[in-house]
Amino acid sequence: MDKKLTLKTDIWSFGLLILEAFAGEVTWNLGLTAPSALDSYLKLSALDPYPPMPYDLADMLYRCFKVDPDDRWKSMEDVSQALRNITEYNRA
Repeated sequence: MDKKLTLKTDIWSFGLLILEAFAGEVTWNLGLTAPSALDSYLKLSALDPYPPMPYDLADMLYRCFKVDPDDRWKSMEDVSQALRNITEYNRA
């Protein structure tokens, strides 16, 4: 199955990078399993030594991992703004 790589593909890949940063390693065999890998991480993050992921960040990642590309963030600028909002909220 050939699928064209697009900005929406990059948004999915960015989400995987954030998930890998929290997990400390790749815990999935296929990028398409990202939503279930995120689910697993969130369950494990209640245990040590996994760092807890803020709810808003997990929500942002779920949107990166929407199967329908039209349901993902429209641009990386939107993702960046979401990250800034999460950072500001968690700083307060």
